[in-house]
Amino acid sequence: MLLTIGLAARRCPSQSPTDLAPPRAESLAFHGVYIEASTSSVLWARAETYKMSFDGGQVTYYPRFAAKADRHWPLTFSLASVTCGSDILPCGNAHVVRSGDRQVRLLRGPVTEIWDLAPEHAEQSFELAHWPGPGDLRLEVACQTDLTAQRQVDGTLAFVAPSGPRVVCSDAVARDARGRTLQLELGWENGRAILSVPSTFLAEATWPVIVDPLVRTVGVVSSPTQLARPRAAYDPTFDVWLVVCEDEVTTTDTDVLVFRLALDGTLLDSSAVDLSIANAISPDVGANAENGVFLVAWLDQSNDLVKWQHRNAGGTSYGLLGTRASSGLTNNALLSVGGSRAGDLSLVCFTASLTAFRAAVAFTVDVFNNSGPTAGLTGNFSAINDLEASDRAAAGQDWGVVVGSSSGGQFLGVVVGATNALPVASTPLALGQGGQSPRIAGDGPFVATWFDGSSPPAVFGAQISERRGHTFVIDLIDNLSVLENPPVVRNRSDLALAADGCRFVYSFREDHQTTPTATVLNTVRVVPPSGPQPSRFVLDERRTGVGRVGPIPSLCAAGSTGGPASTYLLLEVNTGPNSILSATRYDGRQPGDMFTTVTTRCGAPFAPLVGAQGYSVLGGSFAVELARTVGSPLLLVGLREPTPLPLCGPNPACQLGVRLPALLTVLGLRVDVNVPCDANLLGGEVAFQGVDVLGPGGCPASVFGVDFRLSDTVVATVR
Repeated sequence: MLLTIGLAARRCPSQSPTDLAPPRAESLAFHGVYIEASTSSVLWARAETYKMSFDGGQVTYYPRFAAKADRHWPLTFSLASVTCGSDILPCGNAHVVRSGDRQVRLLRGPVTEIWDLAPEHAEQSFELAHWPGPGDLRLEVACQTDLTAQRQVDGTLAFVAPSGPRVVCSDAVARDARGRTLQLELGWENGRAILSVPSTFLAEATWPVIVDPLVRTVGVVSSPTQLARPRAAYDPTFDVWLVVCEDEVTTTDTDVLVFRLALDGTLLDSSAVDLSIANAISPDVGANAENGVFLVAWLDQSNDLVKWQHRNAGGTSYGLLGTRASSGLTNNALLSVGGSRAGDLSLVCFTASLTAFRAAVAFTVDVFNNSGPTAGLTGNFSAINDLEASDRAAAGQDWGVVVGSSSGGQFLGVVVGATNALPVASTPLALGQGGQSPRIAGDGPFVATWFDGSSPPAVFGAQISERRGHTFVIDLIDNLSVLENPPVVRNRSDLALAADGCRFVYSFREDHQTTPTATVLNTVRVVPPSGPQPSRFVLDERRTGVGRVGPIPSLCAAGSTGGPASTYLLLEVNTGPNSILSATRYDGRQPGDMFTTVTTRCGAPFAPLVGAQGYSVLGGSFAVELARTVGSPLLLVGLREPTPLPLCGPNPACQLGVRLPALLTVLGLRVDVNVPCDANLLGGEVAFQGVDVLGPGGCPASVFGVDFRLSDTVVATVR
């Protein structure tokens, strides 16, 4: 039987929100090796201390000497010649082939150049399938670089940067198919590395023969990164988060890192997009929940391009790269993606330059990678410092978009038809009280938050709804900081906002007079009008103590695209010398918080058992089941009896844990419960107790006319 918990739950007395210690933050870092899906003639790969490009016969190794270095120090390898005795082996243009997750092959006729990639080094080898003939085998590899080549006393070859870090080529060896090996000397002549294999080894070899030196980066901190601008989305089909962020490799080269996490925050895989030496900035991600895919988009500032790729939420594969030319994508250009709970479209918003002015523009992309026309959303501004798009509920409904400039914040709704038609923006709605750092969440009605112009700034919130003619109005505006009753505050910054499907959660950094900077995370809801009292915001929970954050943190709530309510991810970057991206997952669905068991059973040693599985949270569901019955089972559902009421029987007596009359009596072993997205149910309790009618050992028939046994009582509390 299906039960809606709102029929039975009684709201507990309201309690003042208190500071609750959040869960420990997990650090996200790129690990291992990732080879980008080939979308052009150049194949890119990334590891923990380097990245590489494979362009025809040239292989370029980019060592990671530091986080956000002043420049790259690339080292380009190309096979210049292969001779055996007096014969020259034909090794013309190479055909680049990806082989597995960590290997790239360059096919050169009789010689195959192989690169095996590991997190901290790359192994280059040359494979010859057949004996080329008499004489010594000599391979010459041209090395082009601004690094200084040095022969080391141990015979290795080092390429040294002015500041000391280096790339080392060492451990050259020849081996045949039987495992016979021969250590080789690595020579250096006129900008070429020389590998020579004597004919005596070749004449007795079992083919193929492989010659391989080792290339590694030396003198760097492991995984040097400078991360910025994290963003996330959630896919309910596969129960995963996708996190994207900038990795500032050099001052002119930024990559986009991508992390896929399980619902509980476990890192499933790490990858990257746009591994070229271009500046890939302002990445964002949206979930197309109905189709189980993410849309990852970013700005290629070096080439004035908007780029995007779909990512399979259930695996590691990416779709084809999409691009669109734009203009004036300077370092402060912004991009935001709006996902969709249902339908095929995602919205891509970005800022573009129009002569001396900037405007926010947008287009849509469907799950088949088709993009629609670009439409202007706003008028011209001298500068746009904030841009954010929310998700939408379904096709034909609006995305909410906020734009921030020196003159304040504006909200507008953006709608498009069922296909990739022209996006249509509503008339901008000005946000009051300063309107700085505007944020948007929800799928209609929307909630916007921003800082006012006071010192310290207060957080304001507004509920925004749509009227006829695609116009929007502010139904409610409130000073959310007044709800907190915090200690004396010196400053607030770094505002973020998300909708969890039932409520809204926002975070910011807060400086106190006597305590260090801390991240505050509040959960609020809108209470509808009641009698003379107007609608208002209510603070349900306040959490502090995550720690210091860098610029532009973000929040993602699973419920925004159909995932479980009360579950959200806070992303922060510590921008110190060792850049750390932390992901703190808040989950109000912890079983210990939701279900408690009261001892009321009788009929030992075989009293019936009762248990609950699932989540007693807003928007969640759970089931209560009865087991070990011998008679006719039923479940009592109702309010909790504060003090279990003794009924009869031996010590311990059969006790009633559900107040009579029960609100519901279910004949059978199971009841399924849905919890509505009604925040008025927060803290409400529902009690469940099983009765085994005709079961012996409990209350005898002489007391109530029939034998029965009782189970313990399970109390579900709505979180």
